[in-house]
Amino acid sequence: MPGKERKVVYVNLADKDEMKHYPEGIVRLIAENDWKVVNAPRPVPCEVPWAGKFRHGAFYGAGSEEKFGAAWEALDCWPVVFVTNHDIEEIVRAEAKQDESEKFLTEENIGRVAKALGYPWVEQKARGR
Repeated sequence: MPGKERKVVYVNLADKDEMKHYPEGIVRLIAENDWKVVNAPRPVPCEVPWAGKFRHGAFYGAGSEEKFGAAWEALDCWPVVFVTNHDIEEIVRAEAKQDESEKFLTEENIGRVAKALGYPWVEQKARGR
């Protein structure tokens, strides 16, 4: 649908609870084949399907955008983007700079701000304790 906003599903690679739903080795397979991952409210055509955490739906699929892209668009699939806390921090800092609120961001609150904005920030446990 023209002008329709496509949402993005961000998945933090450090989120062990999230990643346990993904097929073993899928991140490597995606990178090796230059595949995309999508999330949808119904099963999707793809090379590797799986069920995971409900976001736009519980159905996920990986495959070639060239091969499946038109079907994914027709099925209202949302792209899945794998991120790390570092990636999320960069996104949040860029958003804060854009709305001139960056002076309020600190190392101590970046995680809380990221979560409040809906990003999948993963708290890191202190080492050596």
